Amino acid sequence: MKYIPIITSITTLITTTEITESTTTSTEICYMTLIYQSKTYPIGHDAKSFILRDLNSDSFLDLAVANYGDDTFSILFGNGNGTFKPQQVYSTGDKSYPWGIASGDFDNDTFLDIAVTLSKAKEIVIFFSIASNGLFNETPHTVLGSCNGNEEIRLLETHDLNEDGCLDLLFNCNPSNGEYSYFIAALNHGNGSHYRYKIFRKLVTRGIESVVVGDFDHDGKQNDIGFCDAQNKVFTYSAINYEEGDKFECKTFDDRIHGIPQSIIQGRFNDDDFDDIALVSPQSNGLHVLLAKGDGKFLQYIYHINNSPTSVVRINFNNDSIDDLAILHSNQTIGIYLGTKLGIFSEEKTSFQIGENCTDQSFRSLTVADINRDGKDDLVFIDSVAQTIRVLLSANCNKRF
Repeated sequence: MKYIPIITSITTLITTTEITESTTTSTEICYMTLIYQSKTYPIGHDAKSFILRDLNSDSFLDLAVANYGDDTFSILFGNGNGTFKPQQVYSTGDKSYPWGIASGDFDNDTFLDIAVTLSKAKEIVIFFSIASNGLFNETPHTVLGSCNGNEEIRLLETHDLNEDGCLDLLFNCNPSNGEYSYFIAALNHGNGSHYRYKIFRKLVTRGIESVVVGDFDHDGKQNDIGFCDAQNKVFTYSAINYEEGDKFECKTFDDRIHGIPQSIIQGRFNDDDFDDIALVSPQSNGLHVLLAKGDGKFLQYIYHINNSPTSVVRINFNNDSIDDLAILHSNQTIGIYLGTKLGIFSEEKTSFQIGENCTDQSFRSLTVADINRDGKDDLVFIDSVAQTIRVLLSANCNKRF
């Protein structure tokens, strides 16, 4: 085990259209220590995404990974102490190229199922759970994606979008020729096998990179869509009408991002009750925080960071009521940003070297969860070169730095 201290000390430049401020903080308080696991967990080739859910009802978080290069997905059952069992592999079909993965009880039988987007096949397949011990049907149910001939299905989110008590699917159709991408909501009829499609052809842009669902207009409904694209922009669509046959209506917001953004998330980054947004841009080494005004609009703050950030997650490092941020970089470092009541972040620097073969974008898909059940947020991510899952466990500080 390698202990990684997280210590404050940073000079942060924050810019918005309304504020330009330079702040410096310095302290010797250590809020938390990260313990890097030397043990890694083999997965398939070119994994694109993964989830952490309790798939076998033992109260331990498990891993499910979409292996793009192997036409498979892997399940690694958790041991409850921050470690995982060897992978169990399920085929998604020859030349299917799985990309996105999600989990939920789609057929309302109390067992968690797994949904996977097959990017080249233009389909979503659902592997229904057949027992509470984590067994799944090896022959999945196919949900047609309704994408056109040159389009691929990649991203996948699952939420009850139309508030009928059934989990729905939200995915994007991404043209391979660079034409406009758009979203489709597959609205579940309740059995997980039949869906009604709501195609959002007005929600079009080029190259959708990442998507998140939240309540961005503060109406109490977690069914608004936030996403970023390859044209250096971030969008939110709120108050969406998901009803059948009705005219498409929604409230829209968009803002310019410096560099191509990716890894969009939602969180509470100041002391109000609104869902905010954060995302990173590896092209410009930027962290963008958009603080919600409560009406579907946002105020953007821009932070210059280093070393090609590949993904960002919200996390609680200092045990307050404000979400903090952890950012994964392609040079094998993680940066920690502490949130404040005003929504302005101060960075905490932590660096660690966990391998010698550092390649651009080799680390991806940073995810946060309490995988050893100690009440603290842990970090999990993909090492695509080594074809493994890597883990960092949070622990209390045992000394000052």
